Formats: sequence, C-alpha cells, structure tokens
Amino acid sequence: MPRARDEGEQSCSDQSGHSLIELLIAMTVGLIVFAAAVQGLSHLRGEFAEQQDLAARQQDARIGLAVMASELGAAGVGLQLIGQPLLTAAVDEVSFYANLSGLSTHLTRHSAADETVLHVESGTGWRKGKRVFVCDESRCLQGRLARNGRRGELTLLHRLEAGFPKGSLVMRVNHVRYYLRGGGKDLLRLMRMVDGGASTLVDEVATMRLSYFGSEGRTALDPATIADVRIDLTLKRKTTPIRRVISVRI
Repeated sequence: MPRARDEGEQSCSDQSGHSLIELLIAMTVGLIVFAAAVQGLSHLRGEFAEQQDLAARQQDARIGLAVMASELGAAGVGLQLIGQPLLTAAVDEVSFYANLSGLSTHLTRHSAADETVLHVESGTGWRKGKRVFVCDESRCLQGRLARNGRRGELTLLHRLEAGFPKGSLVMRVNHVRYYLRGGGKDLLRLMRMVDGGASTLVDEVATMRLSYFGSEGRTALDPATIADVRIDLTLKRKTTPIRRVISVRI
C-alpha cells in the first residue's frame, strides 16, 4: 500500500510539471505575438504620421500656388496702357505689376507736369514709398509717394513727366516676383517677392517649370503675347505633381 501512494504522488507531480511547461510556452508565445503587434502598430503609426505630413505639405503647396495664381491673374489689370502684363517670363521666374491692395482713386482736378501733389478723391491708406501709376486714356506714368497719403491728396517724390486731366485714374501698384531659390540639400524653395520683400511660398520643391502660351494655345516667348501661364510643381517627397494654368490679360 505505501508503494501505491508513491506512484500516485509521482503521477500527480508529472501532471503538475507538464502543466507548468505548457504555461511557460504559452506565455512566451504570447509575449512574442504581443511584441510583434507593438512593432507593427509602431510601424503603422509612423506610416500614418508620414502620410499626414505629406498631405499637409501637398495642401500647403496647393494653397501657395493658389496665391500665385490669384496674383498672376491680376497682372496688369487697369494698366493696359503700359503694354505687356508680364515683365519677366522665364522657366523658373515670373514678374509683373499688380494692384494687390486694390487701392485706386481719381484726380479731382487737373495735375500739371511740374506738380508733385495730386489732388484725389481719397488718399487714406496710401503708404509712403509705395509705387503709384497715374493713367488717362492715352498713357500711364509711375511715381513713388513721398509721404503717407492724406484725405484728399497724394504727394509724389518726383514730378511726373506730363500733366493729367481731372478724372484720371491713380492706382497703387506692386512689383511682384516669383522665383526659385536653393534651400540646401538639393532642395528648392518657391519664393514670393513683393516690392523687394521676399518670403518662402512653397518649401522642399523638387522641380518647378513655368510655361507660357499665346491666345491660340501655342508656346509664346514674347511677354507681350502671353495669354496663359502654366505652373508645374513637384515636391521633394512622394507627392502628386501639381499643375495650374492661369490666364493673364493682354
């Protein structure tokens, strides 16, 4: 009888040891699966963050080109008498005159050629040093403001070369330039310059090309004949190329 008890105790011990080994194996497998899941989740989070960053950069680029398109579309508006709307038309640069602020007024009396003071409907909001154009039915001349505008007058830094009749248009005009600039590590930046002050419009540009077309859709080289400007831009990372076509007034 004592021997029978020993065999029973041994059997129970074997069963207990087998269950513990199974538990250890299960825990090990579980830890491996858990580690793999954590690693996969971390990878997915990284991929998601990268996709969000790319989408944000793509959206920023689209917004930047929308600004460029809006200002290009305003090139030369109201200044038909100065000729071509575009001053520079290159594959990586374009410049033009545009009234970005929307400021305009009219002469309230004749302005003689030897006068520097223009009597206008309103000079409020016109800042010192800014470029203005005075236009009648036959010509446009430009000057710069010697001081901030007043309620009914604008003072020029220098006299105009000719006089202008009452009712002539006076416009606040900006010199706008878009161009590419190196940003280091083979990256480019699309820059926006207004009246000499430059800022980055789109960062991390891989390529950008400006193409110009006449009114009949053919490639145009002469700025005076350009009717449409096409912008093709690609960012450095894996993003969708962006294309915009802007009509300019000729």
